[in-house]
Amino acid sequence: MTHLEVHSHYTLLGGTASPADLVRQAAQDGLTHLALTDAHGLYGAVAFHNACQASGIQPILGLTVWIRSSATDASPGKLVLLASGPTGYQSLCRIASYLQASPNRQQRLASGIDWDIVREHRAGLIGVSGGRFGLIAPALRQGDIETAQSQATRLAEIFGPNAFTGLSLDLPEDTALASETIALAQRLGVGVVALQPVYCLTSQDQPRLKLLAAIDQNVTMAEVPAATLPDQGDERIGLHWLTPADMRHRFAAFPQTLDTMMDIATRCQPALPDGRPIWPIPKLIEDRPPHEALRHMAMKGLSAKYPPDQMPAIRARLDQELDLIIERGYAPLFLIVADIVRFSQEHEIPVSTRGSVANSLVAYCLGITTVDPIAHRLFFARFLNPARTDPPDIDLDFCSRRRDRVLDYVCQAYGVERVGLIGSISTMQPKSAVKEAGKAYGLDDRAIKRLAKLLPHGYHPDPRRRERRALDDVLAELEHPTERQVLREAFALVGQPHHLSLHPGGVVISPGPLSDIVPLQLAPKGFISTQFDHHAIEKLGLAKIDLLGISALTVLADAADLIRAHFDPAFRLAAIPPADPETGRLLASGDTIGVFQCESTGARATLIKLQARTVEDLAVANAFFKPGPATGGMAANFVRRYLGAEPVTYLHSALKPILEETQGILLFQEQVLRVATEIAGLGWEEADFIRRGISKFREDQVQQMRTQFVAGCCRAEPVGPGFTTKQAETLWDQISAFAGYGFNKGHATAYADLSYRMAYLKTHYPAAFMTARLATRGGFHQQAIYLAEAKRLGLAVKPPHVNFSQTKFHLIPEPDGTFALWMGLGQVRDVRRATVRAIIDQRRDGPFTSLRDLQQRVALRGKEVQHLVQAGALDGLGPSRAALL
Repeated sequence: MTHLEVHSHYTLLGGTASPADLVRQAAQDGLTHLALTDAHGLYGAVAFHNACQASGIQPILGLTVWIRSSATDASPGKLVLLASGPTGYQSLCRIASYLQASPNRQQRLASGIDWDIVREHRAGLIGVSGGRFGLIAPALRQGDIETAQSQATRLAEIFGPNAFTGLSLDLPEDTALASETIALAQRLGVGVVALQPVYCLTSQDQPRLKLLAAIDQNVTMAEVPAATLPDQGDERIGLHWLTPADMRHRFAAFPQTLDTMMDIATRCQPALPDGRPIWPIPKLIEDRPPHEALRHMAMKGLSAKYPPDQMPAIRARLDQELDLIIERGYAPLFLIVADIVRFSQEHEIPVSTRGSVANSLVAYCLGITTVDPIAHRLFFARFLNPARTDPPDIDLDFCSRRRDRVLDYVCQAYGVERVGLIGSISTMQPKSAVKEAGKAYGLDDRAIKRLAKLLPHGYHPDPRRRERRALDDVLAELEHPTERQVLREAFALVGQPHHLSLHPGGVVISPGPLSDIVPLQLAPKGFISTQFDHHAIEKLGLAKIDLLGISALTVLADAADLIRAHFDPAFRLAAIPPADPETGRLLASGDTIGVFQCESTGARATLIKLQARTVEDLAVANAFFKPGPATGGMAANFVRRYLGAEPVTYLHSALKPILEETQGILLFQEQVLRVATEIAGLGWEEADFIRRGISKFREDQVQQMRTQFVAGCCRAEPVGPGFTTKQAETLWDQISAFAGYGFNKGHATAYADLSYRMAYLKTHYPAAFMTARLATRGGFHQQAIYLAEAKRLGLAVKPPHVNFSQTKFHLIPEPDGTFALWMGLGQVRDVRRATVRAIIDQRRDGPFTSLRDLQQRVALRGKEVQHLVQAGALDGLGPSRAALL
């Protein structure tokens, strides 16, 4: 026995149980197979597949859709589609993408799809008319034999021996209808199968389906149309899980339909891609295969970046990296990322890396990173080592405003049908659950806000300051029964998937149509996204590339544009010198308001303490400011040693090659890896275990690792370093306190490079830099701080004005050759964007000469006029602000 129509909570706002809960129930009931057939999408397919595999159950992947028999059909019928294998899964992806990835998405979901779409994508599918609300039973119930026969005929025509009609038995009159259904099916060669739709695990959960429908439709529960509910408003119809005994009892008069159920189940074989890498086709390989193209480009980059006398040693490292990258099959990933970076650089779109990719010499030679891993002594194994089996992350940061240009390029270069943003499922959290449940129960905004304030506050790092109130404690504070019910329901909704959102920067590229591998959905801005999150994408074998946007690079790009416009037409960010004395003085003085990652009081104090002047100093300061060194208890020692005020000592001489660059103190994650492998003799898997942080693992795992670590350190020379037991235990204590908080040196150096460039711009082009900083939303400080900093630097800051200002902060030359920083019209409260655009457009015909002239050329509201006058934006257009008002 099994169930063939099962909806999890990934039938968004239409089911209550998670895939894991459903699989747990199936295992408890001894089922060997289980289907997941969420409506309109495959969001939960991979999570369901994983849960089934972990429980030894054969997963059956499916999809529930609604079919309209004609263009005028107002009541589409339910059709359950099951994948018999990989071809069927591909068909499910195409149908789900047809529904969700179209500009007509809402219309298709509301009205159903045509039979022609199902016929086009029927390969590998089993089609089951959805029982009570399927294609055949409703017509028979109304006595419309002709329509029932027409629908059954079409089902048989499309699916052949894989065509079935579902039999649902909830009401007394269903038995007679079942006999009629079986007779019709037998005449047309269509199978009949027992079908119990499952939308929740227990009958007690079923009322919540109406609440979810109200949330989905943004109405109160009293306003939910019965036709939009899974039971169509008939509370006698069960939508919960039935045990095998329940199913045998319910279908006792039609036992053959239970046999058919298992016949269908055994036809369905594993369907998902098996996880082997699915690489896109790179654009930069000319006529070479990817591995040859990668080696050729890396060697070319090596020759351009290093002098001949350094070649032998560096070439050896490059070959070592290339061998591992090519052996793992990652060449296409590197080539595609290099192509994206090349496009960005050619179009002056600032790009930087985050994470450990900066540790790779191959990435540096390809131009992916600007950080020299040789000069900065970066450790490749932090990025990729023999124990790592999953593809490495190569995360790119772009100017936030120009990131869409990069995405457009990726779509054009690799094919719109092969590129997608990666989805992310947004779930309801306590406050949003209270808000949604409150609206569904008809509470007003005031009552909802009051309930939300009663919720326990979020996590606090200090256990003594965490709230320990539970649901019952909050309910005890409420007198109104409706409010208590709202809060109960809200707590039950926490974690319930609400809608598909987007990963912050994840992009996936496939070698062929992406909808053959994953289901797709239309995202905001017209981009296509996957219905799967990044974990599911990687499980299938697709590589995720992160193309992220950060405001710091927007500041950099905008400042560079201003410099080229007003100061140096030939200026390029790539030409910023790596060791500029004036920039060094600015950094060492902590004069870094506006500079990425150097703005807080603590960060500025660290720069002053360490007298940071270079990119390497900034990387050290960046890592030092994190909790790792302080947790290791060596923060004060590090500062004194860094400034030469204290001699450098080592716990053991064997640690000197690893810790010499950081004054004998653990500062970077790479050092943890080297200590674990070179000193303790551990394998890469164990070393990575320690790097990720001791606190994340069970006590027995930690004790086992501690024993291995100490024993490895105590190995006698020359096999080992010859630590004493006390030295080994001391080193373990230092590492276990540090690991998990330590910073990745490659990441720290890449971000330090970005910080240094911003500091250079602030030093040499303060007007352009501060204008760009103020024009870009975000930043560590509020705009008032940046305005004060601009004035401190001697810049003339002017209030917004209708004759001079743009939308945002803008730099305008003054008659005396200096520059004034004009505030933007968008800074004026309650002035609409359309009004700002109209003012700027009309100004092309000449400056405004009076308030009357402005009002004749631009349609202004009274409040807009008032606020423009009060902000000084109309100064000079009348005798005084008071007169203008």
